Amino acid sequence: MKVIVVGVDKTGQSLIKNLSNEKHDIVGVDTDAAQVQSVIEQYDVNGVVGNGCFSPILAEAGAADADLLIAVTDRDETNILCCLVGKSLGAHNLIAQVRNPDYYANFESMVGRLGIDRFVNLKAILAEHIARIIKTSAAVNLNSFAGGRLEIAEIKIAADSKFCGKALSELRGNRKKDFLVVAIERGSEVIVPNGSAVLQAGDVLSVCARHQEQRDVFGYFGVAKHKIQSVLIVGSGDEAYYLASALLSEGLDVKIIGREWKQCEAIKSALPEANVICGDYTDKKVLDREGFGSMDAIVAMAPSEETNIVTSLYAKTKNVSKAVTVLWSDSYRGLLEEISLNLAVSPYDLAGAEIATYVRSIDVPKDSQIISMQKIAGGKAEALYFNIGKNTLFVGRSVKELGPLMKRGVLIGALVRKRSAIIPHGETVLEEGDGIVVASLQNIITKLEDILEGV
Repeated sequence: MKVIVVGVDKTGQSLIKNLSNEKHDIVGVDTDAAQVQSVIEQYDVNGVVGNGCFSPILAEAGAADADLLIAVTDRDETNILCCLVGKSLGAHNLIAQVRNPDYYANFESMVGRLGIDRFVNLKAILAEHIARIIKTSAAVNLNSFAGGRLEIAEIKIAADSKFCGKALSELRGNRKKDFLVVAIERGSEVIVPNGSAVLQAGDVLSVCARHQEQRDVFGYFGVAKHKIQSVLIVGSGDEAYYLASALLSEGLDVKIIGREWKQCEAIKSALPEANVICGDYTDKKVLDREGFGSMDAIVAMAPSEETNIVTSLYAKTKNVSKAVTVLWSDSYRGLLEEISLNLAVSPYDLAGAEIATYVRSIDVPKDSQIISMQKIAGGKAEALYFNIGKNTLFVGRSVKELGPLMKRGVLIGALVRKRSAIIPHGETVLEEGDGIVVASLQNIITKLEDILEGV
């Protein structure tokens, strides 16, 4: 695909990083020549220096035959205008980043008139991601398939885990509850494993299980926590509003501590069920007075990432069940891994991954049989949900029989049959109309047959 990215600051760079791994023809556009040169050198893409709202600049970038134009500058109106100009030049698909909650909330009423395919809101994506983390209290991350019947959760293997040194084939053994490890993230490497893969300390497992059995799976791996009911959010920006709204809808108790009086009053007005405190969240006395140590979860999402890191470290000393740290840059990522603050999230990385997933969805043929796809294992692998229909290459064959025929780095993780989810064993036979969830390291799978070698 030919993709134009207007705005190559944080979101744009994260997006280009994701897309460049998939060998798209990418052009970065920005008024900052140094930023453009940086992405050209880092990711081997093309670049144009200039304002993406101007027709000559977008024409130079190749908008006339662009499959996708994505505008992710720091101004909503600029992004919308870029998309409109790109559309007038011939760009086929259009995505605009918007920060204003009103724009984001009114996308459906705007899209028919503007012709933009999608709005992306950094802070809403961040809040949705953290809400999933909070909801799945024992997991680092969670992806759902088949209407929520199947879930792929990320579970980290601790240094003192009894599973260190064990092969995957030893795990399921006599368990009554089924699960399947579909990917292992080990440092910068990702493995789609077979039964002989041996677990190591620090591995992050992508574990596929039925929704109703995930809690049992967490318990099996020794990471089960008590259900989270109370959450303290540090910070009162739009992201805090989005997150509080999502958590309240799940019936959780939410307290927000913010320093900006106007922001706090706005959230109080919009979310009367939330307990909103205007105070200095950098003051230990304020935190302790508001029951910081008694909370089930802390989300540090203040504008200062240094404040967020310190807040999460303080939560660790108080034995808070879960602390999520929001990073607004990559400066401290390596440090956090060293001090075991592994629940650190970047809105720019999340937005980049979400847009990259959308790009994959429009890059597949309409008859591909792909129902949905999501990034897993830190964005380095994919989970694709197919319907096999009447495909004779699959119907009537067992998972064991299909194994030698499948490409390396591809694994069948689950089946959906007549609305029931199944974690397959070797003898499980695929039937007509089954849905299958496939984990893959390859970004070239665009149809079901692509998972087989030589087809």
